[in-house]
Amino acid sequence: KYNLRPTDAMEDYRGQVAECFLYEDFMKNLGPAIYAKEGRDEMMKELEEKHVADFLKKFETLLSDDRRFLCNDTLSTYDILTSGFFINLVLNPNSADPELWARVWETVPPKTKKFVA
Repeated sequence: KYNLRPTDAMEDYRGQVAECFLYEDFMKNLGPAIYAKEGRDEMMKELEEKHVADFLKKFETLLSDDRRFLCNDTLSTYDILTSGFFINLVLNPNSADPELWARVWETVPPKTKKFVA
C-alpha cells in the first residue's frame, strides 16, 4: 500500500540481509546482556567490544555512496527497522548505558553515520 518494500529482488535481498545482521546476528546478544541479572558488566563489555563491532562491519558492507537508503533511493521498511536500532538505542541519551552507546557511536563507520542521518 505504501510502497515501502523494494520491487527489485536484489534490493529486497540487501534489506533482508541487513535485517538478519541486526535481528538474528546482533540482537540475540543484546537482549541477554542488557537484561542480565548476573555478569551484566562483563556481558555489556563483550557486546561493545565484539558483537557491536561485528555488526557494524557487516552492516557497512551493505551501504553505498550512490544510494541514499539501504536498498535504493527510496525509504523502505528495512531502513526503518535498522535505523531504529541507532536512533532508539545508540543515539538516545535516555537509553540504558548512554556512555557505552556514545562510545559505540564514535566507532560507527562513515557510511552508516550518513545512513542514520
